[in-house]
Amino acid sequence: MKRTIRTVGAISSIVFIAALAISLCMGETVSPSPPERAQPPARTFRRPPGSGLLPRARPIEGGNYYWELAEVHTRYGVYGKAVEMLEMAIEKETDPGKKTRYYESLSEVYRMKGETKKAAGQIEKALEVAKTVEEKCRYYTILGRICEQAKDLEGAKKAYEFVVANATRDVQKRSAELSLFRLYQKSGELENVIADLQKRLEANPGDEDALRTLAQILNSVVRKPERALPVYEKLSKLKPKDATILNRLVHFYQMNKEYEKAAGVYEKIIEASPSGRKSYYYQHVGRMYMLAGKKEEAIKWAEKSLSEGPASPYTYVSIAQLYLQNNLAEKAVQLYEKAMEASRRPIEKHQISLRFADLFAQNNEEDKAEEIYKYVMKEATVPTFKSQARSKLIALYREQGKTSEIQALTGEEQESPTPRE
Repeated sequence: MKRTIRTVGAISSIVFIAALAISLCMGETVSPSPPERAQPPARTFRRPPGSGLLPRARPIEGGNYYWELAEVHTRYGVYGKAVEMLEMAIEKETDPGKKTRYYESLSEVYRMKGETKKAAGQIEKALEVAKTVEEKCRYYTILGRICEQAKDLEGAKKAYEFVVANATRDVQKRSAELSLFRLYQKSGELENVIADLQKRLEANPGDEDALRTLAQILNSVVRKPERALPVYEKLSKLKPKDATILNRLVHFYQMNKEYEKAAGVYEKIIEASPSGRKSYYYQHVGRMYMLAGKKEEAIKWAEKSLSEGPASPYTYVSIAQLYLQNNLAEKAVQLYEKAMEASRRPIEKHQISLRFADLFAQNNEEDKAEEIYKYVMKEATVPTFKSQARSKLIALYREQGKTSEIQALTGEEQESPTPRE
């Protein structure tokens, strides 16, 4: 008898799941009430655990059940049924916070259907329910994007202007400003905005907000870095520890090949950065001074980077390159040894070794390069590394005119071809 009850329960579960699958494919909605359970015989008994009988249906409260169904319909592209379920979720829901979420979901379904006017209408309803400024800024941002999609530039402008005026988070405000300025550019109003900002700065050169806004327009909208650079320079004097401004300045100086100025800005970034990041920036300072032709300064900063403690193998490679460019081969060899100690896996050792060998070969340290190439050929377990080391060693011998060594390597390769991975 128990086996019969378990079988009937299992069949009922399968039928319900099959009905849900068919409804999704046909664009129909499954009734929220579960299917009828198989009726047990009149005899009273205690139902064993795992008997396969479906649990009693829980009462459906609010709109969450319908919202979940709408999510499934949306996922499978059954937008008509998704709209029906979301409208039901909104009708059943009493919690204003959840209701705004359902309005947003319904707006997204309409947007996916290409009905942007209806999509905007749902966000406007969400705005009527929203209580906090943060919520309103969020929904006005969404409304601005929908209006842009609908080519309603005036509606989009109003939405973004609300966010710019009321946003409490700087990132949200700057993003809305950027969208707004691009709309001004499309409508031919941007030059008037720039002129107004410049007038504000004539009256008050220390107006930080005007400087930030002008810099953002010139750099990200107009895309005129040569006009944006002096604005960022003024900003950096007002905010000497602002990492965003300093990094932007570094970018401009490198783009203009003003490497010494870039190094100076990196030094300011070091002063403002956490201690864990200083070694990273020391290397950048050294590289900038090297590009500026100030080798002594470059080496000083490179060695300062090493003084911060153990570095990664790749850091040793970059600093060794600096040493070799300044005829400090012995120091470069020492860094190669440190890089080998810092490499945790054999594959990393062989990869780093190839990089060091290339550096030595490029900087007239052929003997050391030959030694390392031979080491990789002998020890590497990755066939690609062995092949690269052999090819580069042959190229090195060719430059030196060592034909007998080339013939010996070629002969070895023919006798024992490199196995494929």
